[in-house]
Amino acid sequence: MIKSNQNIAIQQFLPHRQPMLFVDTIILIETNYVEAIYTIKSDQLFLQNDYFSEIGLIENMAQVCSSIIGQKYFIDDDLQKGDLIGYISTIKTCTIYNLPKINQTILTKAKLLEVFDYEDYAISTMETQVFIDDKVYATATLNLLLQNHKR
Repeated sequence: MIKSNQNIAIQQFLPHRQPMLFVDTIILIETNYVEAIYTIKSDQLFLQNDYFSEIGLIENMAQVCSSIIGQKYFIDDDLQKGDLIGYISTIKTCTIYNLPKINQTILTKAKLLEVFDYEDYAISTMETQVFIDDKVYATATLNLLLQNHKR
C-alpha cells in the first residue's frame, strides 16, 4: 500500500478525533508495519499524577495498530469520515513496564501478524511495542476489528 518515511497525519487513517486521538504522526507505514509518535500532553485524557495511564498506552497501541488495516479504507475516495468504527476485540497479551510522563514523546511500533479481510470489515492480530528512546515501556498483542458501518 503506502510506504513512507515522511510524516503522515494520523487523521488520514483513523476516525479518532480529539480528545480520543492518541497518535500525533505516522512516521513510517507499510502494508504490514507502522511506526508513529505521540507526545503526552498535560490536558489530555487518561493522565494520573502527570503520567499517561495504562489504558492510555493500550489505546495508543490500538490506534497505531489500526492504521495498518485502516489505510486501505482511507485510500477509497468514496469513504467519508465517520464511516469506520474500530474496536479492540481482544487483548491477548499486554505488559506495561513504565508509564510515560507529561511532555515525553513515545514511539509506537506495530506489526500485522494476520488479517481476515472481508468486504465491510477486517479482523486482525497485531504485535505492538511502545518506546521512549531505546527503552521498552509497553508491549501487547491485540485483536482489532475495523468495520465500515455505512455499507
